[in-house]
Amino acid sequence: MLGRRKGSRLSNRRPGIALFVLMTALIVLSLGMKELFQMTSSSAERVRNSVDRIQALYLARSTLNLSRFFIAYDRVADSTAGANAASDSLSDLWARPIPFPVPVELLLGEKEKNDEDGAEAEKPADSREEIPDDQKSKITRCNEFFEDFGGTAVSTTYDLSGRLSLNDLGHASKLSLETLFALLTPNTEFVQKLQSKNLNAEAITREIRDFGDRDEIELETNAPEDSPYSAAQLSYKPKNRPYMILDELKLVPAMDDELYEYLSDKVNPYYIPLRSGPDKINLNTCSKELFAALLKDASNPEEISAEFVKDRKEKQRVYKDADIAQLLQDNLRLDKDNIRLSLLTGKSDAFKIETEASVNQTELKLETIVSRAGGVKKMEPIVLMRVSP
Repeated sequence: MLGRRKGSRLSNRRPGIALFVLMTALIVLSLGMKELFQMTSSSAERVRNSVDRIQALYLARSTLNLSRFFIAYDRVADSTAGANAASDSLSDLWARPIPFPVPVELLLGEKEKNDEDGAEAEKPADSREEIPDDQKSKITRCNEFFEDFGGTAVSTTYDLSGRLSLNDLGHASKLSLETLFALLTPNTEFVQKLQSKNLNAEAITREIRDFGDRDEIELETNAPEDSPYSAAQLSYKPKNRPYMILDELKLVPAMDDELYEYLSDKVNPYYIPLRSGPDKINLNTCSKELFAALLKDASNPEEISAEFVKDRKEKQRVYKDADIAQLLQDNLRLDKDNIRLSLLTGKSDAFKIETEASVNQTELKLETIVSRAGGVKKMEPIVLMRVSP
């Protein structure tokens, strides 16, 4: 009787134990499947990101090369006009943002007229020329080629010759140094703002020069160039080598964020090899503030510079090396005693191309310097920075 009861209890427990083992196995299997699914999804996502980054890189390079083509094309066009008739201005093809895939307008070689605010002048529909059949065929093939090409990119070219070169500040002529000082003292209000922050324009000018020149002694006082760094208890000294990137300006002791932003689009920090003497400033692309800084012994530089920009825009004035002095005299009543003529030119030999490419969630940026200095025939690009998340 007793044996039968024990057997009955054991037989009743076995289904419960089996069910427990089965549930445990299912849970373990579910967790394993979940982990496997997550690993597979992560691997697939990494593969997709890698593909997107490669495609974004090719997009950026293609757009960059297209911008380089427009710079080279413009240079060839200038060479046919002769040295004195050559010029680079904001109305040239290289100055336009270049998108990729390439729009039909660029394929056809049409040049829309843009004002400085970026508004486009539309042609009336009835005045547009009929597209030839051979061009229609090319456009169709291009559209088919880019149809499955995901992502977009755009390159914007900036003329570095329209800015003041930081690596020319130590030049024996001192004209670039005088221009930087004038750039830091555009008006009384600006000077007072510097003084309110215990900043002195002359001291800042020297610190910017001394950071990038090759000696260790301040020329005016024969004092060590690292004195401002020691006074500010900084752990580094002046670089005493050429500037390479704009962010190096932030290492100058007297530099603050507001002053850095003010100078960022008016100075050129990039070292261009094979260049002899100070870099000349292109009047066709320089800013109003920089033109005012090029003036000397002028009682109203802000008014003159505003008149200069207005005249350049409204009259579509293009300055060429052969007629710079005459045009400044005729249109602005400026002569060699009123402006630093030896720093002026109408041509450019260095450009910065900023390229942004986007494919799905991946974004990539290239910052590239293209130069053609010292008689160099090739325009090999220097990629300074690549950023991609």
